[in-house]
Amino acid sequence: MNNNQKKEYIENHYEVDENTVNEIFSNFFSAVNKNDLVSGYDATGAPILKKQLIEDIFQSEAQIRDGHFITLEQLEEESKRW
Repeated sequence: MNNNQKKEYIENHYEVDENTVNEIFSNFFSAVNKNDLVSGYDATGAPILKKQLIEDIFQSEAQIRDGHFITLEQLEEESKRW
């Protein structure tokens, strides 16, 4: 069974008891978190997970492509007004 077939099977059999749903979710959640390694820590000491870091990088790249940034010269001018 390929991934699409598995997803379709799960979607078609969502009417299972709450205990089964909780057990499946718990197993899935544990597996995802186990594979989501800590890549670093923010200024408050909270962990930055690899998945979040990658999402942030993609978002930053999109902002740069869209022209949502300031140059060093603009930053220097702005900092004079602080």
